Amino acid sequence: MAYKVSIDAGHGMNTSGKRTPALKKDVVVSGKVLKKKGQIIHEFEFNIRVAKALRSALQRCGIQAKIVNDESGSSDTPLSTRANTANSYGSDLHISCHYNAVGSCTSFQGSAKGLLVLKTSGCSAADSRLAENVHSSLKGAYSHTYGVGVDTKWSGFTLAILRRTKMPSILIEYGFMDYEDEAMKMLNPSWYGELAERTCKGICNYLGASYKQPSGSNPYNFEDDNGNNNGGKDKGKPVLNKDKLKNTLVEKIVNMDCSEEIIPIITIKPVYLYEDLSKIDTVLGRFETYFNSQNYNRSTNIKLAASATTNILLNQGEVFSFNSNIQNSDIGKYLKEAPVIINGKSEKGRGGGMCQVTMQPYILE
Repeated sequence: MAYKVSIDAGHGMNTSGKRTPALKKDVVVSGKVLKKKGQIIHEFEFNIRVAKALRSALQRCGIQAKIVNDESGSSDTPLSTRANTANSYGSDLHISCHYNAVGSCTSFQGSAKGLLVLKTSGCSAADSRLAENVHSSLKGAYSHTYGVGVDTKWSGFTLAILRRTKMPSILIEYGFMDYEDEAMKMLNPSWYGELAERTCKGICNYLGASYKQPSGSNPYNFEDDNGNNNGGKDKGKPVLNKDKLKNTLVEKIVNMDCSEEIIPIITIKPVYLYEDLSKIDTVLGRFETYFNSQNYNRSTNIKLAASATTNILLNQGEVFSFNSNIQNSDIGKYLKEAPVIINGKSEKGRGGGMCQVTMQPYILE
């Protein structure tokens, strides 16, 4: 029997308020800046990624899957249209993909985080069983989960997508976009890829279908994101996924599960790829300046400023900002008092000597 699953990626790119606060730093994946500091991530950008990844995972397992809203995000497909499409498709179950928030997302908050799986008030036993199966599969990816909840208790009303669909349906809040750590992971394939696979496993458990592992290399491996590792030059560094291992071990201890478990490894790609650096073959400028290395405090400040502004790759159209690079580093707590020039007079000031580093790119420009 061929099962069918309908999926909706909640909202659209232009849905009011459905976005993170302004990012405090760049979002970098596989050496590429996907979002710059000060920009926002739309909830839909995560929703459609995890929805597409889930569709692929389900199809790999022999389950038919359909996304029921505008995949481009240019329009916010009405809830009635999504529900009607799912109903017409003859879906055996429906999954609504979302990313949560506490308030208006004007700033990041530090308390609410983690997973929430919602079912509608007065739902059937099948809805509850679907929610429990998917939550059980997903919870190992999180340090905190709110479990399975009822929409009226969390939202104050029944959710239309759960109310209008005729098959067992759940809505998954995969994280909080106003909790900074979870916001920074929204566009990362290692994050939404894992969540899609875990959701697929939960669905397979619910349906009694066989879950098939992805073929080839680790789907959460950064090395695979671009489909090309330049002959191994961008292979990256494999590191232990400590959070995932901790969550898995705790779950196994609680459930007295003695089965074998593969140690979770992620590969961290270099910030700059071989392809980027191989294009650099010309020295565009050179300048030298001197300072008294016996002045410990001033020398320390110069070294700190230099370390925070070196090895920076600027692509065409990008601008180098000395202040931004200094502010984004952690050198502030190490700066020493050294002579600075204020109104033409030499005085002691914290960070004295940094101006000598500032001068270098200005002169080269």
